[in-house]
Amino acid sequence: MLIGIDASRVHTSARTGTETYSRELIAHLIPLAAREGARLVLYTRAPLTPHTFGLDAWPPHVTQEVIRAPRLWTHVGLAAHLRRHPPDVLFIPAHVVPLRPPPGLPIAVTVHDLGYEYFPETHPWRQRAYLRWSTQHSARRADLVFADSEATARDLNHLYHIPREKIIVAYPGPPALPDPLPTPEEVRATQARYGLAPPY
Repeated sequence: MLIGIDASRVHTSARTGTETYSRELIAHLIPLAAREGARLVLYTRAPLTPHTFGLDAWPPHVTQEVIRAPRLWTHVGLAAHLRRHPPDVLFIPAHVVPLRPPPGLPIAVTVHDLGYEYFPETHPWRQRAYLRWSTQHSARRADLVFADSEATARDLNHLYHIPREKIIVAYPGPPALPDPLPTPEEVRATQARYGLAPPY
C-alpha cells in the first residue's frame, strides 16, 4: 500500500502546534509503515532531510515528492500531482484537503480545532472565512476525520453537520521527555522564573 502524506507543514519556520503534530506523527508513522509493509510518499514544498524525523538516512520505503507551486499549493500543485500519481490513500494532517482530489481517492484528514468560530476576533475576516470554508470542505470530502479532542468532534458534528460515525477522536501524544531529565533544582528555578506552582 502506498500512503501519501501532506508533509508541507513540516517544512516551515513558523512552528506551531500543527507543524509539530505533523512532524511528530510522520516520524512515528515511518517505522510503523515499515513493520506493516507499507510505503510512504511525503508531499512537500521544499526538500526535507531525514534528520527532520530523527533519522540518519531515508529508509527504502519512504520517498518524497517536492511540488513547486508558489500559490495555492494544496489546491493546484498537490491536486495536480495527485491526479497524475494517485496514492492508495491520502492523509492530510493539517485541515486542508485539495479542492478537487482524484475521484475515489480515500482521504483521511486531521481537524485540530474550530477556535476561529469561538474567538473570531483572533483572525482577520478573510482568514476566518477561508478557515471556515476549508475546514467544512475537508471534513465533508474526507472519508475519515481525526479530531484532536471530543470538543472538536462535537463542534464538527454540531456546527458543520459532519456525521459522528466518520469522526475518530485521536489525542495527540506527548513529546519525548528530555534526556537527561531536569534536576529538581532546575525544575524549581523554572517554576520561579515563570511564576508556576506545582503540579506545573
